[in-house]
Amino acid sequence: MQIRLLGGFVVERDGQPVEARVWRLRKARTLVKLLALAGDQRLHRDVLLDALWPDRDTTSAVNNCSNIGTSIVPECTISSARLHTKPASSAAGLMM
Repeated sequence: MQIRLLGGFVVERDGQPVEARVWRLRKARTLVKLLALAGDQRLHRDVLLDALWPDRDTTSAVNNCSNIGTSIVPECTISSARLHTKPASSAAGLMM
């Protein structure tokens, strides 16, 4: 999987772009972008919550973040605030 951020956001899997309709939520794209930019560095959950939902209380932001897990493309998973690629046969998940 390849993620491009310059010149527009594009995620490619096996050389083919992942269709825009797969990204149901704009916040899911933003979350993947933030984690891609972090590289090998971990991002603290509070940093992600503040970036994605600055106007929400912590409980509401955590609930919103949990909902993003269902909208991330199947070949991605997020665990311990890091982005990992997964085989296409694996299910996606969001664990923080």
